[in-house]
This record gives sequence, structure tokens and C-alpha cells, in this order.
Amino acid sequence: MKFVKICGKKYDTNTTSINLSGLRLKRMPDLSAFKSLEKLYLTKNKIEKVKGLGELLSLKELYLSGNELVKISDLDKLKNLEILDLSNNKIRQIANLDQLTCLKTLSLGGNPIDKIENLDGLINLEVLYFNVCLIDKVENLENTVALKELYLDNNKITKIENLEHLVKLQILSFWNDYHNQGFRGNKITKIENLNTLQSLESLFLNNNYITKIDGLGKSNTLKNLDLEGNNIQKIEGLEGLENLEQLNLSNNQLTTIENIEGLKKLKKVYLKENAIQEIISPGAIQVKELHLQTNNIGNT
Repeated sequence: MKFVKICGKKYDTNTTSINLSGLRLKRMPDLSAFKSLEKLYLTKNKIEKVKGLGELLSLKELYLSGNELVKISDLDKLKNLEILDLSNNKIRQIANLDQLTCLKTLSLGGNPIDKIENLDGLINLEVLYFNVCLIDKVENLENTVALKELYLDNNKITKIENLEHLVKLQILSFWNDYHNQGFRGNKITKIENLNTLQSLESLFLNNNYITKIDGLGKSNTLKNLDLEGNNIQKIEGLEGLENLEQLNLSNNQLTTIENIEGLKKLKKVYLKENAIQEIISPGAIQVKELHLQTNNIGNT
């Protein structure tokens, strides 16, 4: 058994996991002796450049969130990498990821990235995080056909588009959190271009600018629909959602509950902070949870 000292602590060279998070490191330590390393945690440091990882051929998970990285580099030899977390850095451009063909999860949220690009080689990617970036268009995802989860929260996107190849996609999120992000936020006005997403189960469009529920006619796999904080005036366009279990329409402009009686699997409905005065739909009575706080029922 051989030990090597890293940042004042001894590690067995046969170890499979090393955590060097929160140590205020400015540069990557020499880890070349750890040939069996599978997980490396370097979050919340001050690292400006990735280097010296070329010999860690067994590495499967690399966590570099919360550093000072300005570009993606020196990762091309990590052929077995499955999880890469580069969130909350200073990266402006997506590059140098083509060789990571085993990658399943990529986190790039919290970077000043304004364009989706250079992901063509990530043919096995299943989860992609772009939350809190500066992206204004959904594009260049044609080859990420294995994608199951796509998070585009708190960006500058105005249209749902260019997703037709993502037939395995289960979670799609354009969620906005104005309380935390202030000036940032997607501005989507219409639900559209979802017809080919045959596996979609959860759709998050909170705090956008949607005025009407439509474009969901072929989304019969959908289980969770979240449209809280939009400008919707009427419950409609849900007829084909036979598997819908949860519906969130809180903080809109609804005045009546209607058109949900055909949703036999619906269990939870959130309609808080609307202007609802009456319940027209018998289906509303049948759901397990109906949340109506801050409405005007009984005050007509």
C-alpha cells in the first residue's frame, strides 16, 4: 500500500474517491499517482485552469463547480468520464468536449454562456444543465439524441424550438425564478414544437409570458405540467393529456375551474393566487389535492 500527501492529507494511491472541495486551491494538485481514481471533487476552490488530469483514465465523475474557470480544456483524455460539473464558473464558450463520448451528465449552469454549441460528440448524454446562463435560443442539440433531461431555467429564451430529435426527453424546463435572478428570465409566450417528444413526462414553464394553454395535443405521456406565474385566463387544451397527474396553474388570471373532468389520472391541482369565483368542472372535486388559497370563491 502506497500513500501520497495531497493538500496536507495522505491518500492511498489505490483510492477511488478524493474530495478536495473548499480548500481555496488556486491550481490543480498533482494527482498522477492515483490511477484508480473514479471520483474527484474540487468544488468551491479558486482554480483557474484544468490541467494534469490526463493520467486519470479511470475517472468517471469530476466536480469543479464554483471555481474561476474561464474555458473548458484538458479533458479530452478522460474517455470514461460520465459526470462533469462545471457549473458556477466564468466559462463563456462550450468547447473541447467532443472526446467525452461516455458522458451522461453535464452541468454548465451559472456560467456566462450565450450559445449552445459543440455538443455533437456527446452521443450518450442524458442530463444537461444550462440553468442561469445567457442563452437566447435553443439550438445545436441534433446529435444529443440520448438526452432525457434538459434544464434551461433563467436564460433569455423566447421560443420553444429545435427539440424534434430529442425523442427520449422526459424532463424539459424553462423555469424562471425572478426573486433570485432579477433581470434574467426566459420570455416564452407560446407552448409549441413539442409534438415529437414522445417520452416527455414533466414540462416546467413557470413565470413566463404564456397566455393560452395549447400545443399539448400529442403530449399524452405528460405527467407533470407546471405553468405557474403566467398570464393564462382559461383552463383549456388539456384534452389529450390522459396521463397527467399534477397540474400547477397558480398565480395566473383564472376565474373558473373547468375542462379537467377528462383527466382521469389527475391527482394534484394547484390553482392558488388566481381570481377563481366558481368551480364548473366536476373533475375538480375528484382530485386528491386541490389547492385554492387566495382566490375569490364564494365572494361573487
